[in-house]
Amino acid sequence: MKNKIQLIGYLGQDPEIKNFENEVVRLRCSIATHDRVKNAAGTYEDRTTWHQLVMFNKLAVRAGKLLKKGDLCAVEGSLSYTTYTNSEQQSVTKTEVIARDFTYLGSPTAKDRSPSEALA
Repeated sequence: MKNKIQLIGYLGQDPEIKNFENEVVRLRCSIATHDRVKNAAGTYEDRTTWHQLVMFNKLAVRAGKLLKKGDLCAVEGSLSYTTYTNSEQQSVTKTEVIARDFTYLGSPTAKDRSPSEALA
């Protein structure tokens, strides 16, 4: 069995990049996906789900140069679950998408920006 997830959604904020001493680069951001579901009244409503996205090293550097808040992108990766105890001594489980690849699909606000320009 493989742990694989594919999402297409909009970035909720500009990616946050952090460089570590051991030359590891990490990018974090959120991505929103939307579903249209039929409710009990028989009408359709939109439902938004937020996913926490993490990228590392070369992929993180490339995404950091290209992706901005509001951009539409496709992400492929795996799900990661981390459990920890918070300051109130409660157990918290954090779910993240660890990306292996992404595709920039455009931005409604950046008509002048192209993927080739961002990678130059």
